[in-house]
Amino acid sequence: MVFRIKQKHPLLVSLFLAFVTILFMVFAGVIITVRGLLDLDGILVQSFFIWISAILGLFIMKNSDLSLSQFGLNLKTRIKSKKMFCFIPIIVIEIIPFFTGLNNEVTLKVFLILVLFSIGVGINEEIYYRGLILNLLESKGMKYAIIVSSLLFGLVHAFNLLGGKSLTYILLQVLFATLFGFLCGEIAVLTGSLIIPIVWHSLHDLIALSTSQALDTSAIFILGIQSLILLIYAIYLWKNIDKLHKNEIADTYKLNKAV
Repeated sequence: MVFRIKQKHPLLVSLFLAFVTILFMVFAGVIITVRGLLDLDGILVQSFFIWISAILGLFIMKNSDLSLSQFGLNLKTRIKSKKMFCFIPIIVIEIIPFFTGLNNEVTLKVFLILVLFSIGVGINEEIYYRGLILNLLESKGMKYAIIVSSLLFGLVHAFNLLGGKSLTYILLQVLFATLFGFLCGEIAVLTGSLIIPIVWHSLHDLIALSTSQALDTSAIFILGIQSLILLIYAIYLWKNIDKLHKNEIADTYKLNKAV
């Protein structure tokens, strides 16, 4: 059975795929709660279900009417927009958390588990949100696809309330995740690559988990600085998407005229 990207109801299908990612985390949460697992064992359980979810996402991609290369899973990336500042803003925001200090509880064993977890999250969430969902929604327009996929990505993080996180923490996470997802969507479109968002997403989560976890005034200040940098960069890339869209329309017109 072929999974068709051009659907009559792309938003409904996108909501279903977002629900799939939530479902796997719910399964993990139930097992963690029932068995009363400690933090490290809990992360391992989460990692297992995240990787299963990622494999399912890859299976759907593989059995769709687009190739993996068309989804952006191609190492031979062709940057569609050269005006991306070599991702310097992204590098800057990932350096900032180190000013809060490293998490003292992260031993070598814990770090390796966090690597497994972070890579799984990066692959899983980018496959669904910037791979499948972004391409599904593209029929409604590229800007629509980026905005809606990022909103879905942000709202899904609200389910972390089930894990006992505070409302303030969840609100900040939802807002940051929406902005993060928006930028990942822009990068996926402008680079034609899913690899770049996967690498960034994985590194971002690993750095966040390996540095201080305290939600104090300094942490909120740093989050604010990161968000401001991302917002400015997102606005800049948004203008490049406008230019890219106009160029694609012009190329299509020239091709049709030639035919």
